[in-house]
Amino acid sequence: MSKKLSILTTSNPADKEILRTVSLPVDFHGRNKDNYHQIVDQMIKALQCKPYSLGLSAVQIGLLKRIFVINLKTFPKVKKEVLHLSKYSIKNNFLIVINPVILEKSLEKVHFYEGCFSIPNKEILVSRPKRILVSFQDCKQNQISLWLEDGMSIIFQHELDHLDGKLMTDYINLSLQAR
Repeated sequence: MSKKLSILTTSNPADKEILRTVSLPVDFHGRNKDNYHQIVDQMIKALQCKPYSLGLSAVQIGLLKRIFVINLKTFPKVKKEVLHLSKYSIKNNFLIVINPVILEKSLEKVHFYEGCFSIPNKEILVSRPKRILVSFQDCKQNQISLWLEDGMSIIFQHELDHLDGKLMTDYINLSLQAR
């Protein structure tokens, strides 16, 4: 019997402490190698229960690993591009991102009201680079690099922030200063 996963929220002090922790890289080979397949399956299952979900990072379900998933339902062009690069990066219409980094960022910004499962019932105007060059590993440890823009860029950056212990509320003062 599988236990129901809960998403950590900032309203719980213990959860908030975990959400503020920098996640560790996924270890594919070491003595303590991670069962990343199980982590990915748990994350996809958690997202499938949330209507209108866009992404989820492992830290949001209490796992301090550098993994997140993005729902590609509204990004068919990205899905096609990623499938061309690696069929091991997509499962059940979700992009699986392991050990991600941003290699380049455009100077042009986009402003978007973001929401977050870990900060329920709140939307915050965030300014982010419009276009980013990203690199990450797929489930077979292949390195994937591609340019993302607009909505996909925003979601990728939001989920990566979680892995770095950042929350969208960190951008409140920055948004006000940009006005």
